Amino acid sequence: RTLSLSCSDKILKWNQIGMQGSLLSIILSEPVTLSSVIIGSECFNLESCKRAFFARYPDSNKHLEIHNYTQAEFVDQRHVDKVPCPDSSLFVAGSQSFREAYVAGLRQGWSKKKLDNPKSWSSVCQTKLASRTQDIMKMLQSNKTPDSLEDETSCDNFTYGALKQMASDYNSRKAKFKVNMKNWPDKKAELYNFEL
Repeated sequence: RTLSLSCSDKILKWNQIGMQGSLLSIILSEPVTLSSVIIGSECFNLESCKRAFFARYPDSNKHLEIHNYTQAEFVDQRHVDKVPCPDSSLFVAGSQSFREAYVAGLRQGWSKKKLDNPKSWSSVCQTKLASRTQDIMKMLQSNKTPDSLEDETSCDNFTYGALKQMASDYNSRKAKFKVNMKNWPDKKAELYNFEL
C-alpha cells in the first residue's frame, strides 16, 4: 500500500482541513481553502468530480464550484506510453526570486555523498520550511502577536514533529478527517522525529 495521494484525494483533504499544512497553520488564523476547481478535459464528468472532491466525505458541508473548460485541452494528460519524469524545477517569484532544479528528488549538482551539507537541500525541504516557520514565530513573539503565540517561551530545540504538533486547530481538523476517512494512509511518526 502506498502513502501517495491522488490529485482528487489531495483536493478532498484540502477542502476539509485546509491546504496550508501544519507549519503554516501555526502562523495563520484561518485555514486556506479552495473555492473552485477548473478541469480542462473532454473526459469531464461533474458527478465524478463532486464525489471525488467532497461528496465521499461524510457530512461534508464544504462544496467546491467545479468548472469544465474544454477549449484548451491539457495536452500532457495521462497516456499509456508516457512515464513520469524524475526531474523537476522550482521557481519562486518575488523580491528574492530564485530557481532550483532537482534530479531524482535531489538538488541538481550535488552527489549523494554530500547530502549532509545544508547547501544541497531543497529550499522547500521539511528542515528549511520548519526553520523559516521558527524564524517567523520568533518575529511574531517579539511583536507579541498573534495571541496564540504569546505564551510560547521558545521555539528553539524542537523536533520537526513537535513543531507540527503546535498547530492544534489544524491537527484537530486532521484527526477528525482521518476518523471519517478510515482507510486514509498514515505516515509513521518516526519520519518527523528529527532535530531542527
